[in-house]
Amino acid sequence: MTTKPAQAPATTTPPTLGTPVGDLLCQRNSFARTLRTKVVAVTRPAPAPVVNGKSGGKKEKGKPAVVEQHEPVLHVVLEDTVLFPEGGGQPADRGTLTLKNGKQVPVIDVQRQGLTAVHMIPAAEVDGAIAVGDGVVATVDWARRWDATQQHSGQHLLSALAESVYGWRTASWALGTDSVWNSVEFAPDLPHSQPVTLDRLDVLEDMVADHIAAGLSVTVHDGASSTAPDRTRGIAKTLPQDLQELGHDAFTMRTVVIGATPRVPTASSLPTNVEIKKPVDVSLCCGTSVANTAQLQTVAIKPSIAKIRGTNSRVFFAFGERVRTQLTRPGLKRDAAMGALVSGAPAELVDKVSGVMEAAKADRRLVNALTAELTAELAKRLVPAVAAAAVKTGPTAGFVHYHRAATSLDFLVTLANTFKNLDPAPANPVRFVLTGADDKVGLVVVVGPAEDVPRVGDAIRAAVPDVKGGGGKGKAGTIVLWQGRCANGGAALVAGVHTLGVPSVE
Repeated sequence: MTTKPAQAPATTTPPTLGTPVGDLLCQRNSFARTLRTKVVAVTRPAPAPVVNGKSGGKKEKGKPAVVEQHEPVLHVVLEDTVLFPEGGGQPADRGTLTLKNGKQVPVIDVQRQGLTAVHMIPAAEVDGAIAVGDGVVATVDWARRWDATQQHSGQHLLSALAESVYGWRTASWALGTDSVWNSVEFAPDLPHSQPVTLDRLDVLEDMVADHIAAGLSVTVHDGASSTAPDRTRGIAKTLPQDLQELGHDAFTMRTVVIGATPRVPTASSLPTNVEIKKPVDVSLCCGTSVANTAQLQTVAIKPSIAKIRGTNSRVFFAFGERVRTQLTRPGLKRDAAMGALVSGAPAELVDKVSGVMEAAKADRRLVNALTAELTAELAKRLVPAVAAAAVKTGPTAGFVHYHRAATSLDFLVTLANTFKNLDPAPANPVRFVLTGADDKVGLVVVVGPAEDVPRVGDAIRAAVPDVKGGGGKGKAGTIVLWQGRCANGGAALVAGVHTLGVPSVE
């Protein structure tokens, strides 16, 4: 039992209700999907505060996660359960409870409180129809569970081979629930460690695939078993604080064993330092496991490495159904769609897309050159009109309006910058309100002296409330730009500018 510092508080771990975590049916039999059992406790906790969509509390190391409670929930403890409570990197199961009146209610979370598995169900779904002593049927969401089981067992195999072959110790791992990818943090700090490289990841993926194809047995031994061999790997994470306080004798420590390395032809040619007769992996585990490695189906390791914590590396991987449904199938569809767009086979896509991008860059350079020529000619034609046409009084004094029906904000900005950079500069600073429209919105750029432009921008926003824009800041005497957009289109914008009495030039 872990020795506690003298100043540490006494354990606050609650008494265990029902079958303790470590001995749950979901841990004894990962393939059990339903269980007829009884309710041993029902409580209604105070709702956790929710701030900006998140609960007000934070998950602390060794403490159960705080569940967002947007509606009242009931905490239900059963005699035993097939629903796995979050722990060891594996997320909590989801499922249902069928009550004695036949109604099915969803289980929205399962958390460990001490050694008690607590099922959380919406209070509104129950309406008082559950009580201590009631018989219920617990059913696990099998698709979610099977995915978690494949990723969890796959990580055992991946980490074991990474450590034995390359000396990459698993410092931590996370099962991805919002992404196809799981992640593992490799620490190359063992005597035989080699650097984590993309080439070695390719070989590691081949080795994992070979071990999947071999169909090695995966067996689980409880703490009392004398048949479990010695562990081949260290513990990636320390036990939660509350379990350390209880001591190892207070709960079942399970060991997962992946059978001996196969004597089969392999695509990767197993390195000579892999021991043939010993198990591939023997490690502590509280989660659910496949029965043999063939049930992992397949593996994918992302060809990227994220450097963290100095020399450590984060690597991303996936196993089983999610490889087929979230990587292979979408990838093939994407290849087909891209191939149709660029008239190329999958092997040609990179070259084809690169060619398209280079052509687009060349076209953009040509457009920029032609735009510069056009705006230069426009500027020469429009500048002389300023002195003759500009309004003499009011907030827009000295400004004239030029409108181009079909254009882009880039074109108007280029034209405005052309005014700024006229050589030789006109005797009086240019003052223009430039408007246009693209497919959806009206566009406006005001160009002129820094002391005048903000005032004109404010006048436009007052005349056309839908205009949103900004800019126009600069030192007195400099030429600046103010840009805006009108959601109601170019016609509304032009009409508003005309109400300001700004004369138009063509």
